Amino acid sequence: MAKRPKWLDPQGEIPEFLCNMTWSAPDIPLVDRAFWLGDESTAHLDPWITALEAIDKQGDKGPLMALLKSERDLPHDVRIYLADLLARHQLKKKRGAQSVPAYDRTDAEAMLELAIKDVRERESGISVKDALEEASKSRGIPHELLSSAYRGSRSSTRRMKKRRP
Repeated sequence: MAKRPKWLDPQGEIPEFLCNMTWSAPDIPLVDRAFWLGDESTAHLDPWITALEAIDKQGDKGPLMALLKSERDLPHDVRIYLADLLARHQLKKKRGAQSVPAYDRTDAEAMLELAIKDVRERESGISVKDALEEASKSRGIPHELLSSAYRGSRSSTRRMKKRRP
């Protein structure tokens, strides 16, 4: 926490006039007391500010994760605050084996995705069954595995669809 400037109070106690001001009351949410963030025209920033504050004050990244995964737009001001948060916090990987990032694929997932793409390209001229047979042979992937991936029966294939932009 930053030091209180000496000009504010030389004895180090919070002056009476500050205690009575709502913008210095810690029990009132930041978005309700932060006049410097704007007025009603910037109310769309409130959930983002609250989520960033949850990380800073409680270490709870859940609200920010929920907002980032939602359909909401990421306002420019929030990008600045998010960059500030990342600059002030040290990102560390979790202990143990690491999962593959959402923007990447394992070799097996990449091969399956290419094979599914082959099936979709071939199925316009032939049946899906024949397209699966051909793609399975050309890619060296077992027919049952490719078939279940094509149908979306494999959990990793369903995750690939969710990750696709």
